[in-house]
Amino acid sequence: MDYLRIRNAASMVQAMNRTICFIYGIFCYLISFGAIVCFARFLGNFANPIAINDPPEAISIVAVMVNLSLIGGFALQHSVMARPAFKQWWTQYIPQPVERSTYILFSSLALVVIIVFWQPTGGAVWNVTNPAFRAAIYAIHAAGLVLLFFAAISIDHFEMVGLRQVFYHWKDRAYESLPFSEPFLYRHVRHPIYL
Repeated sequence: MDYLRIRNAASMVQAMNRTICFIYGIFCYLISFGAIVCFARFLGNFANPIAINDPPEAISIVAVMVNLSLIGGFALQHSVMARPAFKQWWTQYIPQPVERSTYILFSSLALVVIIVFWQPTGGAVWNVTNPAFRAAIYAIHAAGLVLLFFAAISIDHFEMVGLRQVFYHWKDRAYESLPFSEPFLYRHVRHPIYL
């Protein structure tokens, strides 16, 4: 009888762990969605407390160096955590099913750090006052956002953001990564999401 109790308790703990991983994956996804929305607003100057072209608060060269460091930090995090050797090391400390969700969380936080600590450099790179041209620029900005989401969905959005992995884990099903494919835009551009 004690054996059955221990086995049932162990099963409950495993189910709870799977549920926690699933909730964590959803949490990471929501954070990433919010970060992307904030970044789109930041780049387009849409009702953000921090705008990419606010008046400068620091000497331009200092602002440029800060901004380059922020972008470099994002690129470094994005690249290092995507490497197989890092993933192998990292999954010694976090469960394999949440590896991708954790990567997405850290990428989102790196994006938020760019938004929060961005230093306006002053000066105008370009300035469009004509309403028709201004509308065209905003349309291009919106098209870029649509392209981002379309590109993500075309390669299985849910696997890319870690939700597929945590869902399979939650259902206690074996997870197999999807085979590599080059759908639609990926046949022509290496990384349409960055485009």
